[in-house]
Amino acid sequence: MSNAAPFRSAASGTPGSRSAAARVAGLLRERGPLTRAQLARAAGMPKSTVAAAVAELAAEGVVRELGAEERGGRGRPGALVCLDPRRGLVVGLQLGLVHIRAAAVDVAHTVRAERDRALRPHYSAAEALPVAEQLVRETIEAAAAAPEDVLGLGLAVPLGLTDGPVEGAPGLPPSTMRPGWESVDLVEELQGRLGLPVVLDNDSNCAARGELLWGAAKGYSDVVFFKLHIGVGGAVVLDGKVRPGRSGTAGEFGHLVLDPAGPLCRCGNRGCLETYAGTTALMHDLRPWFPDGLTFDLLLERLRAGDPACRRAVADAATRVGQAAGLLCNALDPEAVVLGGPLVRAGDLVAEEVGRGLRLSCLRATADVDIVLATLDQRAGALGAAGLALSAAPLPAFPTPPLPR
Repeated sequence: MSNAAPFRSAASGTPGSRSAAARVAGLLRERGPLTRAQLARAAGMPKSTVAAAVAELAAEGVVRELGAEERGGRGRPGALVCLDPRRGLVVGLQLGLVHIRAAAVDVAHTVRAERDRALRPHYSAAEALPVAEQLVRETIEAAAAAPEDVLGLGLAVPLGLTDGPVEGAPGLPPSTMRPGWESVDLVEELQGRLGLPVVLDNDSNCAARGELLWGAAKGYSDVVFFKLHIGVGGAVVLDGKVRPGRSGTAGEFGHLVLDPAGPLCRCGNRGCLETYAGTTALMHDLRPWFPDGLTFDLLLERLRAGDPACRRAVADAATRVGQAAGLLCNALDPEAVVLGGPLVRAGDLVAEEVGRGLRLSCLRATADVDIVLATLDQRAGALGAAGLALSAAPLPAFPTPPLPR
């Protein structure tokens, strides 16, 4: 991909047509391949205007139409349009609990390469940054791209890892940060090491974005996403966009209070969802039956073997998630509740019990919602970070000709 052609300016067309072309290119950059009808709906423009904009962009080599073999169908109806992949790529990088993952994705939303590295628990910034830099370089090379092809880097981090901005947030209080990261500005550090523009968001938002663009949430516009891990995170998707909220912390579903007299939570409240459905919390009552130690993998193994106590622990946790999901459905009325994180490895039991808890806590009108298990697993964060970088990547230049006198 080292011969990628840069977006070139074009002075042809009327001001209105250039504005429509810019809008179409922006939607393809953010959402990936779309039909002309989908573009018209998303842009709020007549189909004829979109068709003319696509033709204009195609003549300039900015977009292309996917062939039948690429889109998995036949004929012109429903043909997908995408940005020309030769226009460049981005890299998404996720800093996980014990790993770093990277994904290279071109502007047509094709995943070109993925790489990962294991790290020790509670790794330091001094350990992580050189690994992250090397992993990005390796992923670019694996994608058969040159450094000049790369338009930017997206970064997914656990909320509280650093005090840098998270999707426009002013910063996080020092008490929430991982020790040793308080003074680290990840954006500045990685920009300096790689010479790339860097955008950053929390890992739950990135996981939701990954599922929205490449996974189980694709095709939905309004979604509540849960990331069920040691902690419980989440994200709100409205009109096809992840909404971070005023301070960047929308989606902290783990701290929805379900019982004010419940267990004490690390946030200082009682009865938060995380105290019932975080993977550490749900294993708490089971530990006396595992004198040699209980891990989450062992719990899943015993669950599959039919252990009734393990089944009850997972079912209870999922029911609590459903209780929280029901409250959110009343507030947001989404099309789907998407469940991600390690807990979904328990499979249909989780979806069934979330559905049961949801129906007990929401209105009948909002209970008709799809409950979907995420499909990207550990890939979601890095891919979502790539999606974030794509949304910030430069667009073709569309100079507006002088207005007629």
